[in-house]
Amino acid sequence: MVEEREEKGRSTLGNSNGFRPEDELVWARDLTNHFVKTLSAYQTYPLDDPTMRILQDQLMDKFRFFLEKVNYLTWDVAEYGIHYKDEILYENTESKSSLAFRFYREGFEQIRFEKGLQEWEVVDFMDVIARADTLNPLEDDLITLLWERDLQHIHYVASQYPLGESSIEFAEDVEDFRKALTPVPIPSYQQRGLVEEHGLDPSFSHQRLEGDGLEVSRDQLRVQSEEMKVLKERVDVEIQPQFRFRAIETLFEVMSLEREPQGFDAFVPFLNRVIESLLVRGDFRQASQILKRLYILLNSYKPREWQGSVITKTIIEAGEPEKIEIIGNILKKNEFPDMKGAFDYFLLLQRNSIPHLCELLGNLSGSKPRRIICDALSKVGKDSIELMAPFLEDKRWYLVRNIVYILGRIGRKEAVPLIGKALQHGDVRVRREALQALGLIGGTEAMRYMIRSLEDEDTKIRGNAALNLGRMGEMALAPLTERMLSKDFYKKELQEIKAFFKAVGMIRSNHSIPLLYSLLEGRKWFGRAKADEIRACAIETLVWIGTEEAKEALGMGAGSRDESVREACRRALLELS
Repeated sequence: MVEEREEKGRSTLGNSNGFRPEDELVWARDLTNHFVKTLSAYQTYPLDDPTMRILQDQLMDKFRFFLEKVNYLTWDVAEYGIHYKDEILYENTESKSSLAFRFYREGFEQIRFEKGLQEWEVVDFMDVIARADTLNPLEDDLITLLWERDLQHIHYVASQYPLGESSIEFAEDVEDFRKALTPVPIPSYQQRGLVEEHGLDPSFSHQRLEGDGLEVSRDQLRVQSEEMKVLKERVDVEIQPQFRFRAIETLFEVMSLEREPQGFDAFVPFLNRVIESLLVRGDFRQASQILKRLYILLNSYKPREWQGSVITKTIIEAGEPEKIEIIGNILKKNEFPDMKGAFDYFLLLQRNSIPHLCELLGNLSGSKPRRIICDALSKVGKDSIELMAPFLEDKRWYLVRNIVYILGRIGRKEAVPLIGKALQHGDVRVRREALQALGLIGGTEAMRYMIRSLEDEDTKIRGNAALNLGRMGEMALAPLTERMLSKDFYKKELQEIKAFFKAVGMIRSNHSIPLLYSLLEGRKWFGRAKADEIRACAIETLVWIGTEEAKEALGMGAGSRDESVREACRRALLELS
């Protein structure tokens, strides 16, 4: 999401749109200053604070006004200032509080806002910028965070990751590779020490040591205690996260310079071992960082076809069963696993990981690990529901229920027949989840499956089916009232009867009013107590409907010969008044 620099016409303000150049500069400066003010408030107030809401609305109004006039706003970033077409919009030389310095420090050279900018994009942009001072440089940077947000109308040029059309090319040849290296010569005092120790001629740089190199005593090979101490200190340094981070950074720099396919291919097994090692240690965040960098290489640089193929292969292999199993073992055995890190890793996987994640979902016992896998699958698997379908036949009811939940979260119409089959599952918990999923997806096909559940053997399932049908609107009214007209309906448990009345109230259709009014004056089916409960349900449903026709029916009920009906209808009318 990075555009190349806007050089064309950047030295002149104004255009043929009918406004003066000085107006354009005033608008740009006012917008920029208001952005700084809103960002400062964003770091102070909660999002739902009235002050924050007002500032945010004003900022969006200014953005819309400017972009409607000029189409885009380009900030050129200097160390302590932000410029627009060579004119200063903002300047602050205090590095701790300067927005310009914050951008400059992170490598930004230019930021551009385009016409069509959405409010959520501005909020996300401010959220990332506000976190600049709290980021761990070993784990995150602003450029990576902005790339993850996928802001369609905010583009940038950065020196650290020069992307887009101005992106870095891979090294063309060995000479280019050598130019990128910075050799550090051996200090002269070390050269003298080597010459004196081995008796070499300083004028001849390729002399060999005398002998075969093995003619030394065992005492000379023994590591002394002081030497061992130094070695341990070096080992301790090399296992620290900062050392690993630098090593991985170096690896990616070398990858960007590698020109030959054979050399580039060698990185795949190495990166796989690095990722696997990090997963074994439970360092899911660092493993995720490697995958993010690979995505940046793939999507933002200009890799050749064979380079892109190698990078893609590495990303795909990150979701192979061996690595998923490693994560599963950590989630099972570690008392405090990094759930957020695992979730981030799962989100970066490709569709080949879906069956393995489903299997892991069935093997985990904790609710938290299951939840993060469900959340990840609902995103990773949104275009691959067919890979989850086989697990609906699994013998583990809880796995089937979770797969149904995921399909409901994804919300694809193609999933309706798959979820519909789960309505025949032997476990009532699976059938209940299937109803919820169908309710989330909606549509006529989902409604047909829910109507079948009105005949389920379980009274709670029938009640849930009625409530989910109530969310479908007018088209679901007929199957509900059809059953309510049956005399056998009122032999059911009161909880199920109430669910049907509530569903009819949710639909809020005048077509149900004749049925409801008839129940106010109907005969006493099974004793006074149950008749009163049903009448109360009818009156409450008329209140939910709340139309003039519903009020008219209540008014007629207020004239009933039955005192309890009269009083209930009068209270309902007062509630609606």
